[in-house]
Amino acid sequence: MARKRLSRSARIKLRTILLLDLVIVAVAAGGYLYVASLPWPPLPPENVQLLDLQVNPHTTLAGQPVKVTVNVTNIGSVNGVCNVTLLLDGAVFETRQLKLSAGETRQLEFAVASEEEGLHTVKIGDLEVAFTVTATYVLSDLAINRTEASIGEPVGITVKVASRAEEPVSYAVTLYINGSIVETKKGQLAPGESVTLLFEVVEQAEGTYTVKAGSLTGVFQVNPAAPPPKPAIFLYSNLTLDPEVSQPNEPVNITVRVANVGETSGSQTVNLAVNGQAAGSKTVQLQGGEAATVSFTYTPSAIGSYTISVGNLTVTLTVQGPSSIVLTGLVVRPYEVWGGDTVTVIAKALNNGSSTSSLAVKLKVDGTVVQTKSITLAAGTEGTVEFAVTAPPLQAGDQQLHVVDVQGMQGGFKVVKNGYHTLSVAITPNGDAKFTLIKSDGTREEHVTFWSALLPEGTYTVIMPQTDPTGRITFVSWDDGSTSLSRTVTLNKALSITATYTGGSSCPSLYVLNGTGYVYVAEISNHGWLGYIKWKNASRSEDVPFDFYRNNPWDYIPLDKSSLAVTDEGLKLLLLQRWNEIFYLDRAYLVVVDHPADVAVYSTMVEEYLDPAYMGQIYTVSLNPAPPVSAYNEKGENVLPQLSRIDGVFTPGINGVQSPSWDNITWNVLTLNLGNLTGASHIKLVVRAVVDWGSADDYGVWLSKFYDPAVPDGAEVTPPPVMEVKAANGSWVPVPVGRQFPIPPDGVPRTFVVDLTGLFPTDDYALRISNYWNVTFDFIGVDTTSPQNVTIQTVNPQAYLYQEFETGQYAATGNFTRYGNVTQLLLEADDEFVIGRQGDAVSLVFPTSSLEAPASGMVRDYFFFVSCWFKDENGNWGFGFGFTVDPLPFQNMTGFPYPPTEHYPDDAEHIAYLAEWNTRIISPSE
Repeated sequence: MARKRLSRSARIKLRTILLLDLVIVAVAAGGYLYVASLPWPPLPPENVQLLDLQVNPHTTLAGQPVKVTVNVTNIGSVNGVCNVTLLLDGAVFETRQLKLSAGETRQLEFAVASEEEGLHTVKIGDLEVAFTVTATYVLSDLAINRTEASIGEPVGITVKVASRAEEPVSYAVTLYINGSIVETKKGQLAPGESVTLLFEVVEQAEGTYTVKAGSLTGVFQVNPAAPPPKPAIFLYSNLTLDPEVSQPNEPVNITVRVANVGETSGSQTVNLAVNGQAAGSKTVQLQGGEAATVSFTYTPSAIGSYTISVGNLTVTLTVQGPSSIVLTGLVVRPYEVWGGDTVTVIAKALNNGSSTSSLAVKLKVDGTVVQTKSITLAAGTEGTVEFAVTAPPLQAGDQQLHVVDVQGMQGGFKVVKNGYHTLSVAITPNGDAKFTLIKSDGTREEHVTFWSALLPEGTYTVIMPQTDPTGRITFVSWDDGSTSLSRTVTLNKALSITATYTGGSSCPSLYVLNGTGYVYVAEISNHGWLGYIKWKNASRSEDVPFDFYRNNPWDYIPLDKSSLAVTDEGLKLLLLQRWNEIFYLDRAYLVVVDHPADVAVYSTMVEEYLDPAYMGQIYTVSLNPAPPVSAYNEKGENVLPQLSRIDGVFTPGINGVQSPSWDNITWNVLTLNLGNLTGASHIKLVVRAVVDWGSADDYGVWLSKFYDPAVPDGAEVTPPPVMEVKAANGSWVPVPVGRQFPIPPDGVPRTFVVDLTGLFPTDDYALRISNYWNVTFDFIGVDTTSPQNVTIQTVNPQAYLYQEFETGQYAATGNFTRYGNVTQLLLEADDEFVIGRQGDAVSLVFPTSSLEAPASGMVRDYFFFVSCWFKDENGNWGFGFGFTVDPLPFQNMTGFPYPPTEHYPDDAEHIAYLAEWNTRIISPSE
């Protein structure tokens, strides 16, 4: 299952507040109503905490508002009022007065708008965010009909204005000649509409004249000896097809650029021919120097090749059956550039069909198709489509975001002003740390994480604090491995640096050696969290009126083989306890899987309630599982686009701990139509997902609601997921408990398999998945392939326990495992644990020299199988027990904390283990 909890002190505080409220009510009832009318005092600034300043969206049109939110908390012990001031570009924009009870958090929301294009900074307290304003319309295609005109001769100047907005917008385009205003044309554009404006100027003096409209410029000369205007001459260019590869009865958009390179106005009839036969014509009227794009639509009726001709230009249209090529893995790099730099856009392509296939791939930048490329792949082969885009110059402000779209996959790049780059400073786990920034010129500034700013190129020094104000959370290291509080960096490209602190609450962290250093993989055994509450049971005790899950300590983590380096000793992994927790590591081994190259392999997730036959299994699946036919969330929103590919774009989610009440829970619901799977002997979901538990504070508030006597025993505190299928009468029915849907890991999304074989009672393959926790999905695919033969080898580790960093005075106490070789303790899952605390690490070396090489046609993947329980600090998800080694968990317990009728094994073997291995005694004073 999962994780979360509320300390006893917090419950006492809650009851005290409720008691005070009752006293005030009682006094008021006696006639002393003036008590309620007393004004609340101003809160001291140090008692007001500002967190999580956000702006949405980050880019908007001129005059359209963005939403700015910030969480404001009264961290003092008395009620009061405070003023929250929002600064826009350094000036006061709005001030709100807020009443806050002691300990209360409220979210403020502001609507902020600006008519000025460019980057705008929002600041509340020490927190800063930024957003970009762009114009509601854009100018392009400035043309001058006479490059050299006579004195007094009219010169025609045209410019195209196009709407960017989704509602009607007004425009005003001003023409300047040599810096002076000549004329302003105004009008209104419908959404998506564009018009060409014509200005006419007459100059009476010889000379050079510079034309300007917006950021567009041009030049013409006035000369008494100017030649007469050239007659209209029309040239064709840029004949394009969209798409270049189509299917029968699918319309194809054909465009051609027509330019009047003469100096007088004229008309031209543009003729389209397909295979030599007339297929359409359009007439355009163009001023001298003006150009326009002419569009046709053609619908081919049969498979084959078609020659498309306009004027002297020809292209070939390929018409085929449905393409079996799919695109995945969009990469846009670099993200931050200067105008004129090259941005590379790459998409992976796979032909999962049985014959050669082609696909026309369109690249859009800011909604406009800028390039189209076709790719042809033989059956079962892979390839890439690569585009090179020249970043446009910065139009206004300090930076501008450009959206890249390739067949629905989206990414982007950011253009910043020349000579500048972005420096970002963060901490993990996420939080607000005050740090010092020393700039290249020696000036010092104080900021709070997360912080990001556009700075001139140069050298910068960042100095982090040793601890947080309480002294409980301490600095560990930077992301480059350095352990000094001070870090100096050279800013010659966009740079993000992260400092690791000992705070947070998760699980032991897994790292792998990639040849140059250890790289982070994931948190392990999320479901080994001890103290996960099942339901209310008031008879258990007044302070802890709950029954608890046993949970499941196992985890099956896929390892990215591209990040693994085989040394002479073998593969090296590292488990590091970064957070203030106690871990009980029982078993660890490497699973080596050799499988056919044309399939992928994944394992499962775990839960206490799942059938063991469906956990820890290795499944083979297609390299290209089919997406569902449809997918809708609890709001009725279509989320199929988010689920159709692994691209880091997740479905939206909500957290059940923020539900109104125990009997009115807000669920995440995903309803899928898996298509027609009749006759399929195997049905598997390939899922990539992640869970966000939310905050410990929200969890504590949620738990406090169950102390209400009106909440009945048996009320589930954090209900497990529910997966349902359609019965014969069309109603939804849950699948058996042992086959239910698991909760995915937190932190790092993971791809895993859920076996649905045998769960559908009818030929209706609808599926509904409901989650209490905030579970979001990146991908769901349906696989019906039969299992393929695989070869599985297991490797036990050589294991060493040591201290990676010193911890603070608030770390756990008790009898921990002695440092040194602990290999013997990890060879069986036998409740004889390696027990560690914050700062401890276990080095794992898996010898690989004796592994058999993969057979011909087989490829190799690796998994890390591990069994590990862990305890959290009381008040930080820990609940129901002290932050000490005892009591120890064990496999046969019914829950944790377990009832007095249960205990850790007391046979001779386990008693000897405790005495021999757990000799590192940490007392509360250390």
